[in-house]
Amino acid sequence: MNKTIKNLCMLVLLTGSANLFAQPPGAQNGPPPSAQESAPFDMEGYWVSVVTEDWRWRMMVPPAGDFGSIPLNDAGEELALAWAPNDSDIESCLAFGGAGIIRYPGRLHISWQDEETLRIDFSAGSQTRLLHFDDESNPESVDPSLQGHTVAHWYKEPQTRGLGFGGRPRSFEGGNLRAVTSRLSPAFLQRNGIPYSAETEINDFYRVVDAPNGDRWLIVTSIITDPVYLSEEIIWSTHFKYEENGSNWEASECN
Repeated sequence: MNKTIKNLCMLVLLTGSANLFAQPPGAQNGPPPSAQESAPFDMEGYWVSVVTEDWRWRMMVPPAGDFGSIPLNDAGEELALAWAPNDSDIESCLAFGGAGIIRYPGRLHISWQDEETLRIDFSAGSQTRLLHFDDESNPESVDPSLQGHTVAHWYKEPQTRGLGFGGRPRSFEGGNLRAVTSRLSPAFLQRNGIPYSAETEINDFYRVVDAPNGDRWLIVTSIITDPVYLSEEIIWSTHFKYEENGSNWEASECN
């Protein structure tokens, strides 16, 4: 290639680059995709919890004062020991509060309420949590509630194939979902009156894994902090298996 042709090629490349960066943001691809459009994996559908750990605290109502799985501080222990069980307390809506409901055995129904809001319905206690992707409001402006206020976003992290399941990670490869919940009203971490306060914050990380045998799994890793009643953060990993339809869905009411 002679010098003239080489210089001409360089000029064309530089001119094209300059035109590319001179275009206003969004001129090429239009508006950014919605949270639903940019989802790296599909969470919609029905999921049933698979209890593989903490069976005695999740599958039955523990006796009063049984809080061996929860790192309570002195204030938390005092309140937990003061709990006096009765039928109404056991089925109280406090047992289905945002910080503890993920561990309650039951089913989830996940759907898009709109393009920027993912909806999670819990069969346990007939509770609903909304994950807001486009929320820029001040959390302090939101009234506290049993399920609190959740802000979510997709994020990517390096993945290795299989992650213990082997084979193809298809839907898992694209990334994960992080959801931060605050503005919770005080309720129970366990059905036997183990408390959490209004200062509790939940960081949930959602992942979908396709197993080689065709099973589909939703894994929710929860990090719960409460400076009022916990001596350290709680880290839970809760597993749900995909169901083809909602024929087994049966929501229970709370008092």
